[in-house]
Amino acid sequence: MIVYRDRTTEEIRDIAVVRRTDSGWTAPQKVHNDDWHYPGCPVNGPQAASRGDTVVVAWYTAAHDTARVNVARSVDGGATFGAPVRIDDGDPIGRVDVVLDDDANPVVVWLEQRGPDAAEVLARRLVGNAPGPIRVLSRTSGARQSGFPRLTRHGNDVVAAWTSVNPLQVHVARFSLSSK
Repeated sequence: MIVYRDRTTEEIRDIAVVRRTDSGWTAPQKVHNDDWHYPGCPVNGPQAASRGDTVVVAWYTAAHDTARVNVARSVDGGATFGAPVRIDDGDPIGRVDVVLDDDANPVVVWLEQRGPDAAEVLARRLVGNAPGPIRVLSRTSGARQSGFPRLTRHGNDVVAAWTSVNPLQVHVARFSLSSK
């Protein structure tokens, strides 16, 4: 499966998937109709994670002048997706990543704006479609050179890494999935 931000000739940016099946690659299909009109090249692409037939896609959109981070789940290998769940804290910059817990529930990380020059690295787990509490991993810069936070699983823990810009450093945090 390939997940990407598609665009129409009218500059509408929606998240799309193509899947490799026994008969070849499928036609592109939308994860959700965001209808984000953006006449440029947004750096905020989607991220996906899978476990068995469950596929989860997380993405940033600013459709209809409302920035948000969405998560949508498929339980049929990406053939169809349920309605997205908004998981941000109200003013996201985006730059998402996602991993799945042992029950195929997503843990998402993203940047959230906290003032003109400040941002926070936030993480949130969804259990089913219920967003759990937001974890503040760190303050950082919302500047482009702060990059994209990344997640990985290590046993029952999630490890997050992100960049700060002043001074330029890589930071790492680890938190347990035991606390729901």
